[in-house]
Amino acid sequence: VETMEKDGKEIQNNASTAQEAISNTHCSAEASALKAPSELDLRVPCYCEENVWRLAYRRHNRARRDHHAVFISNNAKCCPMFQQKASKDACFWDYHVILIEKTQDCALVWDVDTRLSFPCTLETYVAHSFPHMVVVPKNQEDVVVSLKHLKAYAPLFRIVKAKDYLDTFCSDRLHMWNAEKKVWLSDPPTYGCIMPPGTTSGSNLDAFIDMTDNTHGQIVNLSGLLEQFCPKKQERVASMVEEQSQQLQQQQL
Repeated sequence: VETMEKDGKEIQNNASTAQEAISNTHCSAEASALKAPSELDLRVPCYCEENVWRLAYRRHNRARRDHHAVFISNNAKCCPMFQQKASKDACFWDYHVILIEKTQDCALVWDVDTRLSFPCTLETYVAHSFPHMVVVPKNQEDVVVSLKHLKAYAPLFRIVKAKDYLDTFCSDRLHMWNAEKKVWLSDPPTYGCIMPPGTTSGSNLDAFIDMTDNTHGQIVNLSGLLEQFCPKKQERVASMVEEQSQQLQQQQL
């Protein structure tokens, strides 16, 4: 019990210190979302969950369309994704978050971190972000490994209705704060933390990232994602992914 009380005080102290580090922020997440010159300007590197929250807030307020926040991760917390601005090759994210807009004819992906078009169709996003083959650094050499042999790294997707995400998500950004060195792992946004009404601290980010936690939304694999948003285009997606796979292999020769 004594240890638990000590740990609890340390967490409170860390949160307080992190809160002090952003105490000079006066703009709210909501206000910053609406004031941004463009939707691409909403990007804050390494804070994709907040980028998507503000993007959803901005689009939901201006055009109430069918939007979903989609968390991408897996049980290994290591998900390879291509065409991300953070790397010329594959990024191995512990998690990533995108916004999907379902339209009558297709589904659009809004991802401020991708090098693909903004937005782009879901089939294009899937084909270029998740090709069959990935490049895994090993002993300073690029080794091409089939995802068939890396099932642990296959992506899982948590699909959450945008309104539910806007109403429930909160983050004190403590996961990005190094309490020992009292520095941020990545510079935080300049607006205030995202908190539901009546809440001043805390975070439920882990509940969205953890693909064994069924608290929020629906968890599906890649086939389930395509089935939900573009069921008539799965064969086309498979063909596009195969094409990207072949191009990737040729680049590594």
